Amino acid sequence: MSQTKAQAIASKLAHANLFLVTNNRDPISRRATMDDIYHEDVVVYESDDKILHGRDEVDKHIQKLLGDREGWEFQTKGKTKLCHDLVYVAWGFGPEGALPVLTGADHFFVSEGKIKKLYVVVDGIADLKES
Repeated sequence: MSQTKAQAIASKLAHANLFLVTNNRDPISRRATMDDIYHEDVVVYESDDKILHGRDEVDKHIQKLLGDREGWEFQTKGKTKLCHDLVYVAWGFGPEGALPVLTGADHFFVSEGKIKKLYVVVDGIADLKES
């Protein structure tokens, strides 16, 4: 795959994952986007050691995340990055119009134009403890 095509796919997936899935409070359009951008057997690794298997588990998790934080939104921080089949996008999450309360980054692997594995690295939660 050419770098230009890979970059276009990475950009589309990063935007769709953050804004059309994770930031989307409409369950019908969120699920349609999930079906479009995630492999059926997608695996999501959360910083708190949760591992989500498949679109259904991911969808339930996002619904709870958004339901517990009414009025919060995601925003990107910096540019999306691509290294072969690995995509990186940093984000902030907090009340609309305010500084983010949580920051972190999504790292995901692309296979056949869809997200196969997604690692959600949340600052503070994923930090290694100094000894």
